[in-house]
Parts: sequence; C-alpha cells; structure tokens
Amino acid sequence: MAMEKKAEALRYAEDSRGPNEPGYSISEACEEILLSSGMVEEAYARYAIEANQKSTYLATFRAIVKKYPNKGPGDILADLAASSPGNEVKWFAAVKSAGCFA
Repeated sequence: MAMEKKAEALRYAEDSRGPNEPGYSISEACEEILLSSGMVEEAYARYAIEANQKSTYLATFRAIVKKYPNKGPGDILADLAASSPGNEVKWFAAVKSAGCFA
C-alpha cells in the first residue's frame, strides 16, 4: 500500500487469510485500503462488521456508525443483526439501552 499499489495490497491481504491468522486484523487492513481508495460502500459491505468487532455489541455498533456516517443507524443495526443469527435481540437491546434508538 505504501507503494500506491492498493489493488495488489488488497489481494495480498486477502491471500494471507488462514487458520493461524486473525481474520479481524486482515479485515481491518482491507477495510483501510478500500476506504483510502474512496470505495466506502465496498469497504462497508465486505469488511465493516468483522473489522470493527469490539468487546460489546454497543461498542461495535458505535464504531461502525462513527466510521460510516453515510449509513443510517437503522441500516447498520439491521446489518449487524443479520450478521449474527440468534443474537438479533442483543444488538437491539444494546443500542436501545444507550439511547441511540427509540
């Protein structure tokens, strides 16, 4: 990426995924490459959820909202809920308890 070869950097990062590599750190790098290239929608669709995983549901939600101000909180919440089947209620409860959603 430092050599301004962002497409190659993205491919290299994706190719380095493996059983002994933490997926979230690779997703963080890939997300950053796409964001720095102005490809916000693709960065969100491909990497936002895994790259911004935090220790709580609410912290994850807030991190994504902060990084993607062009996305509505409702859309982000729906995507987060869809990403973790069986835990949908936990996303809504965390966001509502923080007063982020009526």
